[in-house]
Formats: sequence, structure tokens, C-alpha cells
Amino acid sequence: MINLIEIFFLALIIYTDFRKFMIYNKILLPFAMLEIFLTQPTADNFFYSIICGVIFSVIAIITKGVGGGDIKFIAILGFIFCDKIFSVIIGACILSIIFILFKQKRRTDLIPFGAFLSISAIIQICLNYIS
Repeated sequence: MINLIEIFFLALIIYTDFRKFMIYNKILLPFAMLEIFLTQPTADNFFYSIICGVIFSVIAIITKGVGGGDIKFIAILGFIFCDKIFSVIIGACILSIIFILFKQKRRTDLIPFGAFLSISAIIQICLNYIS
């Protein structure tokens, strides 16, 4: 049941990020609260959430290319996936590169990275379900 709720929120993020290049707090806050209350969080969940949030905050400061919604979203994903978050991030990077190559966008153009994180997270959920 929790996987369906996660996929619902991830689909909302894909939609809003592709359409508006925004990940809204009104989506992220209920998503985070449901994850906390519907799962049994451990110290690892909070550790990976904080680590992911800090790393992406530093990237945002250095590059000025990552938005606040992406930072909060990656923190939620860190909470959900713990040590599998790295495969989600790598998958999102690969999807972003493919998007740039096929859409013939430049590195300076806006890229909906949250949408690619969501797609990669859905793939990871499916892989977890299969195995």
C-alpha cells in the first residue's frame, strides 16, 4: 500500500517538475509526513535524509542550478531509500543526460531533475518489489 502512495506522489512531482520546473511544498510536506507516519523509521532513514539534504545543499550553493524543491525532495528520497539512494541518484543522472542528448538542450538550460529523480525512484520501487 505504501508503494502506491509513494508512486502517486512521485507521479505528481514528475508532472509539476516537467510543466513548471517546480516541486511544491504542498506536495512535499504531505509526502514526507506520510512516509514518517506510515513506515517505521530507523536512525538510518534520518541519517540518509540529512546526508542527502546537506550534499544537495552544497551542490546548490556551488552551482546555483539545484532548487530548494530538489533539495527537500532528495532528502525525502534519502529517508525512503536509505543506502539505495545512490542508485536512484545515478539513475536520475543517466536519465538527465539522455534527456539532454535527445532534446538537444544545453547544459545551461533548465532541466527538471526532480522529475528524473522521481522516474528513477519509481524504477527502484519496482526493482525492490520484484526482488
